[in-house]
Amino acid sequence: MQVLWINLKEPGSARARLERMPSVSSVPIVAAPELPPAIDAVTVNAVLIAVRQAANVLCDRWSLLTLLLAQAGVHRFNEFSERGGMASRLLTSRLTMLEEQEIIVRLAYSRRPLRHEYHLSHMGLALFDVFATMARWEHTWHPSADAAGLRIEHLACGATAARPLPHCAACNALLLARDIKLTVSQREIEAMPTKATSYRRSTLSTTKRGLGAPVPLAHAIDVFGDKWGIELVMCLFTRVRNFNGFEAHLGISTNILADRLARLTALGILRPTTDADRFGKGAYALTDKGIDLHPILLAIQAWADTWLRERYRSPVTFVHRPCGQPLQLQVSCEACGQALSRANSRLVID
Repeated sequence: MQVLWINLKEPGSARARLERMPSVSSVPIVAAPELPPAIDAVTVNAVLIAVRQAANVLCDRWSLLTLLLAQAGVHRFNEFSERGGMASRLLTSRLTMLEEQEIIVRLAYSRRPLRHEYHLSHMGLALFDVFATMARWEHTWHPSADAAGLRIEHLACGATAARPLPHCAACNALLLARDIKLTVSQREIEAMPTKATSYRRSTLSTTKRGLGAPVPLAHAIDVFGDKWGIELVMCLFTRVRNFNGFEAHLGISTNILADRLARLTALGILRPTTDADRFGKGAYALTDKGIDLHPILLAIQAWADTWLRERYRSPVTFVHRPCGQPLQLQVSCEACGQALSRANSRLVID
């Protein structure tokens, strides 16, 4: 049976289209599905302020790569440089910054000559969920072993390549993007700070390092290693979809915005919309690959809420629709169903 969809919010245009048709007596008329209500600008701004504070600490590709290597047991400067393909000056800069943020601590292992190792603090160790959710996404969308380059050993059940799955800690249900909603505390809206100035990050790809060796989690780091990337993705999750909306909410120059939109499109994270889309042509929408980034965003937000002492706490709370509880991410092992954590698992770079 053919179905004619009509937007009932535009009766004049719909009536004109019908009058031009020779006959529609055999075609049932069905109201077009309603679009989700737009999220107001104040709420979007509150989400982005909180995201930006986390992004300014984490979302630099070389910082992420350094932290990933540290999670996998790398401690010495030369090994960071060799395995990360980073020049000494660049690596020194990132290690110093991470030490200042108290994510990494420097410990002397030799007095004569004086030499240091770099170890993750408790704050750094707590990034395990961020990298576990990145590994899940990388293996889902870029399953080549050479491209992924990372696996998780779950010591509790013996899985040597455990697949992490995102669950709601309250009800243990598999976490889907459509099951997450935002609630806003109006009392805390007034306490929101002015949106901080942001700085441009490098756009160089991390797919290759050194002499052509693949980088672990290269595609995830290509998205989250640039702070504009995480902010654009979060805008799309909050239903900001067009160029002018991105520019207004992010305070980003048009040339950088155009570059990032083209880059995320090339990475398969978003796509330009067409007339066939519900919200029409001339906008952007997340692809399935882009929507599947939501556990990584939740893990970054949860880490920042817990560990960033100077962080502004957003008045926006994520709620899990099926159980109605405030959302708390739990990363579980697909093989045994138990929680994956730094205490019972380890990251291995092959």
